[in-house]
Amino acid sequence: MRKKVLHIITSTDVGGAENMLYKYLSNSDKDRIDHSVISLKGIDTFGIKIKELQIPVHGLSEPIYTLKGMKEIYSIAKKLNPDVLQSWMYHSDLVCLVLKFFLKSKLCWN
Repeated sequence: MRKKVLHIITSTDVGGAENMLYKYLSNSDKDRIDHSVISLKGIDTFGIKIKELQIPVHGLSEPIYTLKGMKEIYSIAKKLNPDVLQSWMYHSDLVCLVLKFFLKSKLCWN
């Protein structure tokens, strides 16, 4: 059975965590795991590179600290229905912790 993993990251701009997410995704077993990515900001350099790996990347159109932003990320996450929420950095740690209460997903902090 294929697992669905939703990676939530603060941004996909150039940085250490973003680079590691890209490296992880480019070397993961795509036959066993369906990956998706949500960037709490727009889609930048690594977001484009991740899309080139045929992995869906969603960038929020509203800031996460607004009601619209919270509703948007919940809507995307619910639609993707992940088995695992994996957060990258402390902003996304908090977002994943909140989403965990609404989704039947396991949580992995990175």
